[in-house]
Amino acid sequence: MAVLRPGEHPKASGARPPLPALPRCPGLRGYLQLHQAIRELRFRHAADALRAPEPAPAHDAVFRTLPKATTDDGFRVLDGLWFPGRGGIWHRVDLPYVRRARGRWLSSSDPRADSAAAVVDTLETLVRDDAQGLRRLVLWEVCCLLRDGGERPGESDAVALGVHRSEAGLLASAVAAGFPATGPARHAAETLNDVWPGVRLREAERLAARLPRASEYAD
Repeated sequence: MAVLRPGEHPKASGARPPLPALPRCPGLRGYLQLHQAIRELRFRHAADALRAPEPAPAHDAVFRTLPKATTDDGFRVLDGLWFPGRGGIWHRVDLPYVRRARGRWLSSSDPRADSAAAVVDTLETLVRDDAQGLRRLVLWEVCCLLRDGGERPGESDAVALGVHRSEAGLLASAVAAGFPATGPARHAAETLNDVWPGVRLREAERLAARLPRASEYAD
């Protein structure tokens, strides 16, 4: 399989694009607590929490049907976090999007509404501090789920987690190329931001030494 560096064009037909670089950590304080809250709400990952219920439509007395949104084929996450919308338009998940999602949860009758809104409030803080924070978080979560699902995840596994088919194959291949399994390296990645920046320098150094090594593929 040909592996290309970013900006390099294939010299022969059939060459695959370069594998995407994966995050080495989720990059936020309190990740383990956030992850637990997401799973307790029966969401697979943070992207599910951001798919808040749409407001109930007001039915006209005569025309009782409304046009439905196009089929949801999944989100994109390799170049920012994007959700599909009507008419094939993609919506970037930015600060206004997250705020609207929180508002929809607060106005929802879903029994998870208050807890889900609290999770989205945490995600709002993340995206306010780091424009790429949500993308990194969701990508980390999806990579963990793919790696934990088997030694050689495939495109269908990523699609089942909600990833758009245009990115699912490359993402699964990148995870199979060396994303860390559950163990000391992943735990260090998920807890490093709890101690650094901070005064616990030796603990931060110990965790940094256990971080997943850099990818072996070109990035």
